[in-house]
Amino acid sequence: MKKKYHKAIFSIAFFLQSCFIFSQNVNYNIRDYGAKGDGTTMNTIAIQNAIDECHQNGGGVVVVPAGKYLSGAIYLKSNINLYLAPGSLIIGSGKLDDYRLELDGMIGNQKNTLGSINTGEKTISGESDRAGLVTAYNANNVSISGQGIIDGNAMAFHDKNKMHWGKEGAAYKNTRQGDVYKDPKFALHDPLAHDERPGNLIRLINCVDARVNDVTFQNSPTWTFQIQSCENVTVSGIRVNSFDSNLRVPNDDGINIQSSTLVRISDSDIHTGDDCIANFNVKKLTVTNCTLSSRSSAIRVGDTRGDVEDLTFSNLIIYSANRALGVYVRASGSVSNVLFSDIIIKNQLFTGHWWGQGEPIHISALPSNFFGFEEKLGTISNVRFKNIIAETQNGAIVYGSEESIIKDVSFENVKLIINDSPINDQFGGNFDLRHTTEMEQALFAHEIPGIFTRYTDGLELIDFSVEWKEDLPEFFTNAIHCEEFNDLTIDGFKGQSRNPTLHPSISLKDGREVTIRNSKATKGTVNFLKHNNISDYRLFGGNDLSDAKKAFVPETTGFAMYGNLMPK
Repeated sequence: MKKKYHKAIFSIAFFLQSCFIFSQNVNYNIRDYGAKGDGTTMNTIAIQNAIDECHQNGGGVVVVPAGKYLSGAIYLKSNINLYLAPGSLIIGSGKLDDYRLELDGMIGNQKNTLGSINTGEKTISGESDRAGLVTAYNANNVSISGQGIIDGNAMAFHDKNKMHWGKEGAAYKNTRQGDVYKDPKFALHDPLAHDERPGNLIRLINCVDARVNDVTFQNSPTWTFQIQSCENVTVSGIRVNSFDSNLRVPNDDGINIQSSTLVRISDSDIHTGDDCIANFNVKKLTVTNCTLSSRSSAIRVGDTRGDVEDLTFSNLIIYSANRALGVYVRASGSVSNVLFSDIIIKNQLFTGHWWGQGEPIHISALPSNFFGFEEKLGTISNVRFKNIIAETQNGAIVYGSEESIIKDVSFENVKLIINDSPINDQFGGNFDLRHTTEMEQALFAHEIPGIFTRYTDGLELIDFSVEWKEDLPEFFTNAIHCEEFNDLTIDGFKGQSRNPTLHPSISLKDGREVTIRNSKATKGTVNFLKHNNISDYRLFGGNDLSDAKKAFVPETTGFAMYGNLMPK
């Protein structure tokens, strides 16, 4: 009886506390401030007035009821939840002047203190000097939620009949196809041309304790979501897409995170022309339970300057991506402690200017004068790929340099299934390093192994397998090719080259400290391992080469041998 009495007292106290909290959560309906959901009335002032009064009164919920609300740039403030009711749509104005220029050093009515806004680098609003549709700046405890839609009206600023080309210049002449590579007649999915356009659809800048839940964000004119210099941000259950333009809007990244910490993204669907989730100078990020598709990278980690560390990506489905997982450095800074696990990839090669060549995994660290001058190149270390199945149209790449050797990378239980692409004749058989090195040198013809690695230290391929589909072009070669390496372990490999009569299953060149164990030559293998200029052979043990014709080319190695089934 006493326990029941205590429970009753607790229940009453909890009920009264809940009522108190609810009473403080005052609603501000934008219709009460003159907003009209007719799709033609400009509602910028009405929405902003609702936000401002809510903020002045200590915070609450700004409600967007069902209807179509045309608006220019609006600015959220602390202790406000922008709630979009079911059936509501905020659509961005198609007039550029409704998005203020921010190069005057101001964001909204507040003096900007971020510094970069006056440089013309366009870092505050992606590929634009202007505000986007919704901005929260220097705001604490701010959120966007509900079952409504925020639409950036991207096609008001893009030309469906013209293609956007970047600064590659002479790079195309180095491709396998030469100038055919950029022939407009093959441009099925190329990014669309544009003039000046508004900034990011949603911006969280210098915010603490921000939440975004359940809303659909679509048709952004540039990056959809920017999280800049924020702490403790949760994004859950959202949908990001640019389907109206067939994923052809350039630079319309799904979520772009910079100089932030403690960010969580989960249970979301993101479908964009440019990168789905991009991270620069980010610490303590988790991404889980999402589906992603992109004409560029589904996940992009690292870029220029600043450190990226302590990131996890898990339980993802990636499809129709030109590059699934990308890790990069091209200037000072580092990328370290990154885990990718339990991921299904179905990616493909797309035409034209989109960066990528249909790779499931791409890691690169190359020198560049991106900022107009040379500086010390950053580093990549401690990156793990585990439990990944990839149906892909290109191999994986780990491409380091003398200036930045990629350290302690592992592939564990990773299976690559390499398919043909219907556009291989026009675009296949090339390496694409446009994200990290000089544009004119970054795109070039190259043979395609299942995995290609260069300048690595401490690389592990554990339970790694490669399967080739039929009728693949001749530029596909070995299952594994590693060069300029130190401390390489291949453990539990299964597979063979695309054409066993032409290429060995494994090709090693210019390396030291190599161990191969517990691996199997599949039926039809001719030469299991070709090695050239290798020093300090370690172990070759527990391998089953009974289905291969020859173990080594050349036949003499320095391996310590034990427990192998050698060719008959």
